[in-house]
Amino acid sequence: TDDTFAWAHKNDKLNILFTNIPDNNGFVGLGNENVPFEGSIVLVATNLSLPRALFNNVSTDVKVIDANNQPITLKMAKNSSASSPLFADHVHGGTNTADWKINVVSTNTNDFAGVIGQLEENASVELEFKNESSASVANTASGDNEIKDVGELCGIMKNGSSLTVNDTSVSRPDVSSVSGNAGSLVGTMEGNASLKLTSYPAFDNSVTSENGFAGGLVGVSGTSASITGLASPLAVSGTITGKTGAGGLYGQYTNSAAEFDLKDHNITASVSADNCGGVFGVLINNKGDTAASLTIKNTGSAGNVDVSTANTATTGYFGGIIGKYVTDDLKNSLILDGLTISAASNAPFDHFGGAIGVVDDAAYIKADGLTITASGTAKKDTIAYFGGLIGKTSDEKGVFADIGSFKLTASDGFNGGGAVGYFKNGVLRLSGITDMSGAKSNKGGQLIGENDNVLVYALGTGIDGTAYENGWTFRRSNGSLADDIGTWGEVVRISDIEDTTNGILTLDTTEHTVTVKPARTSMGTKADFAVTALNIQLNNGADYDCLKFTAGDNNKRDTLLDSTLTVTNDISLEGTGISGFMRDGSVSVGNFTGTLNGGDKTVTLAVGEKYGKTSDGTDITTSSVGEGLGQIYAHPYNGLFAVIGNGADGEGKVDSIRIAGSMNVRNTIDGMNIGGIAAVSQGSTSLRNITAQQTVNYGEPDPVNGSESNGKNIGGVIGIANAPDNGTIAVTGTNNISTTFNISNNFKSWDTLGA
Repeated sequence: TDDTFAWAHKNDKLNILFTNIPDNNGFVGLGNENVPFEGSIVLVATNLSLPRALFNNVSTDVKVIDANNQPITLKMAKNSSASSPLFADHVHGGTNTADWKINVVSTNTNDFAGVIGQLEENASVELEFKNESSASVANTASGDNEIKDVGELCGIMKNGSSLTVNDTSVSRPDVSSVSGNAGSLVGTMEGNASLKLTSYPAFDNSVTSENGFAGGLVGVSGTSASITGLASPLAVSGTITGKTGAGGLYGQYTNSAAEFDLKDHNITASVSADNCGGVFGVLINNKGDTAASLTIKNTGSAGNVDVSTANTATTGYFGGIIGKYVTDDLKNSLILDGLTISAASNAPFDHFGGAIGVVDDAAYIKADGLTITASGTAKKDTIAYFGGLIGKTSDEKGVFADIGSFKLTASDGFNGGGAVGYFKNGVLRLSGITDMSGAKSNKGGQLIGENDNVLVYALGTGIDGTAYENGWTFRRSNGSLADDIGTWGEVVRISDIEDTTNGILTLDTTEHTVTVKPARTSMGTKADFAVTALNIQLNNGADYDCLKFTAGDNNKRDTLLDSTLTVTNDISLEGTGISGFMRDGSVSVGNFTGTLNGGDKTVTLAVGEKYGKTSDGTDITTSSVGEGLGQIYAHPYNGLFAVIGNGADGEGKVDSIRIAGSMNVRNTIDGMNIGGIAAVSQGSTSLRNITAQQTVNYGEPDPVNGSESNGKNIGGVIGIANAPDNGTIAVTGTNNISTTFNISNNFKSWDTLGA
């Protein structure tokens, strides 16, 4: 359109004589995109009732004055149902900082889309504001060229814009957007937009975004956006509901700072969205010129996060601090330090984490000094897990969870893991004091609910931890019928495990990786055995971002399972967390078709070894009585090998080995197999000069039915000879089978016991 008229009158001094323009008069706000209005508005009367914003496009140079050229408070009302801001659609940066005074009068009953729709780049506004209306702040716009984001003060703050507000309102209105982001204050803050508050009412309202992000303060906060002037602690409550994300403070927050201190916030909000968290719905921590490091901490006693999910069916991933964590480089760090969190789920969820709902990227996360109280953790379906720290990790990427001292309380128990609910790939590194005394696992594992390609190790014995990277103490719950690790494996506890010379792992604190050292097919120490076992259990030829392996086919699972392994000295696996060469779960197990030369040496097993501390802090010993002390409950393959032989595809051979030690199984599943040499033989197995003198302690605290095809098979040498038409099992030489079986509890059916 022709802007000639606009250019000619952009600096006019306009005397406004009317106080009300009806909705049907076709009112259009002053200024356009090319020529914002820059003049003065002289009000004869201070009250102004309009069907839409007074300004379409306005400069910060505009003055709102009375007949004596003195600044005046504009008392506004909206008299239509149109979706529009009250004062201006767009505010453009001029030569000066705007100084405006606006009241929303008590007689206003029509919803309005905030005071300002969009504050453009480098525009600066100082606003005296008071809202006396009972109307809500709502934006129903959905068009491509419309402003869809909304906050009571502003919908969108562009990069470089600044807004200083003295808000003397008594209460805060509910805020909602149909198609955009919503925040109590601002819908979206881009780039380095800055908001300063000198006074404001309580944040106890509801904020809703039907198709975007919702935040108790801001819907979406940009890379360097900032809010200053808030009291400490700032109380944020109410109900925050989004689609993509919802957070007690931010629906989505992109980090550029080094620290975020929760001492400034007292959050008691209810959140609900695909990704929802007590502070951040989605937290983005991306690399700039250097690796990004964000520490979320609480240095004050008044800071608090006590968050719950709304009683709806819209909750996806839920975290006490972060709903979803996003990062673009494994070198980046997220550090959770000294936080106290209360998180309660009142609705079905996809996954629920005491601190983080889901981590969907290759990421490094350190947590130390956390105290988490969680509820609503035990009543979800079988595919939704709770994790004391993290609900779920990526199905494709590797996550490094580096956990120091941590206490979890879950009064109704939990389904999942005390540390991580669902952990597909990566590393769980434990040190300090892991306190699960108030958190009983009902289903899953005491530390991880479901795991696959995950290395779990500790920097201590289970009773010697005092602080991060200074030993490890595991204080257990009372009576949990659950494995420490849900799907397979135990916590690896080898002394000097990360030692550059004698250790079996290499830790890179810059790259945030752990590399398993090469397998040692000639084994004379527990470290030799452990590193070989870890390569068999984890190395399928691919790295998992943070979890790496030494290059070469000789370190891969398939090669090792088809190779010759030699024992050169007696080896005790007690105190190591290594129960055998292979995974004891049912995922990615493999078949041993190589040869084990025992050299008449003894391997002392420690399957389901009791360790750690009881819930009251007493050291656990082999004679300790009770459930959940380290015993095996739901790992189906227990033995030196999980599966030996593979019919026509390969024979497994074991020669001249002595098996001693103990196997402690408190079975809660169908299909349990226990054998000193192998849990299962798939035929084509050769055994020569075998001594089996281990003790098997077996019971069923919660008796399970079993079946003919899925029974409970306990043997001194082999648990079950499966697939009887799949080749022969040859036993030759001098064999001594003197296994001791201690059987307790009641059984239902299909228990098979033999030498």
